[in-house]
This record gives sequence, structure tokens and C-alpha cells, in this order.
Amino acid sequence: MMIVPLLSSALGGLIMFFVLGTPITMLTGALTNFITGLDQSQKALYGFIIGWIGCLDYGGAISKVPNLICDGLMADGIYGPEGIKVLAAMVPPIGVTLGWLLSKAIKKPIFKYSEEENIKVAFPMGICMISEGVIPIAMNDLIRTVICTSIGCGVCGAISFSAGVESMVPSGGVFVIPAMTNPLMAVVALLVGSCVTAVLLVLIKKRLTPEQVDDLGMAEDDTEEEIDLSGFSLS
Repeated sequence: MMIVPLLSSALGGLIMFFVLGTPITMLTGALTNFITGLDQSQKALYGFIIGWIGCLDYGGAISKVPNLICDGLMADGIYGPEGIKVLAAMVPPIGVTLGWLLSKAIKKPIFKYSEEENIKVAFPMGICMISEGVIPIAMNDLIRTVICTSIGCGVCGAISFSAGVESMVPSGGVFVIPAMTNPLMAVVALLVGSCVTAVLLVLIKKRLTPEQVDDLGMAEDDTEEEIDLSGFSLS
């Protein structure tokens, strides 16, 4: 219980320092130079890619890769990618919520009752930068939902990075936007990305039948029961 953890920790530290340390340092330096050398159009493309990949699985293993890259760049004093990470993580839940409201407005049902209940939970989680609340909603129509949310996140990232939005705080959702550089454009990037997601959801998701919508048995019968009073008398 004492020797094995000590030896394994020492061995891992030696491997990191003498074997992996130099290549990682070189790659980090190359990435830093690449980021600092981007022009405006390249920033928009890079921001789209980071936002797009960072939302593919709503906080899962795939999104952890660009998120860790953003954290590493933040440690080197580059805060733009961190702004993308914070803002794009909120796009899927906010975008799905706006899509639900838009579908109600145009009377095109695209969410089941159970999904609507999940949306009511996903939205407050989303503004706190917790994307996982979208997973139960996305699993019912995974491909279409991922396409819509990832494009919205990419648009958010492109606007954020090209507008010079930076975040010195690694997480916190909407509560850290006032601490960002150019917070107004941060809000614009978040809203535009969310609206893109909402519009795409309404456009490409299939219209559901009343039976498909009512998966919780919540529909009320509008027909009123007729009561036969012929056998009753007032006397």
C-alpha cells in the first residue's frame, strides 16, 4: 500500500520529465506561436473549429480534448480559446431551449413531452456551463441534434475569437461574462450561436404527431361526457 504507489508515482514523474516533457513543450510552443500568428479570418476559422469540436458530445471525452488545449493556452497567457470554451458550452442547452420556444411559436412540434421536461432542467444547467443536460434530449434524435448544436457552437466560437473575447476564468457560465474582455461581443456570440442552433433544429427535425409528442400520457381529452338527466326529477 505504500511502496507500489510511491514507485509508480516516481516512475510516472520521471517518464513525464525526461521522455514526454520535451515533445509536449515543443508542441505547446508551436501551438502558442500558431495562435498568436493568426489573422482575423484565420481566427474565425480556428474559433469555429474549437467551438464545433468542443460541443460534439456535450461535455464528454471528445470535448475534453479542445477544452484541455484551451486550459493549457490559458496557462501560457492566451485567453481567447478559453472564452470560446466558456461560451460554446452554453450554446447547446440555450439553443435547444430557444428551438423549443420557436417550435411552439410556429406550431411545429419537434419535442416530446418528456424532452420538454428535460429542457426545463437543461436550461438552468446550461447557463452555468453544464452541457450534459442536453444528452437525454439529443439521444432521441442524435444526428440531427448534434449537427444543429455543433454548428451553433462553431458560429459562437468564430464570433467570439475573431471579436477578441477573452476569459481569464476557466468556468462559470454567464456569471463570468462580465469578467471577460469585450463582454458585449461575448453576449452577441452566445446569442447568435444559440439562435443558429434553434433555427436549425426547427428546420431539420421532423414534425411529431400528437401520439409521438404525448409520450407521457399528458394529453387531456377535450370531449366532455354527456350526462343523461332524464331519469332525475326535481320533486
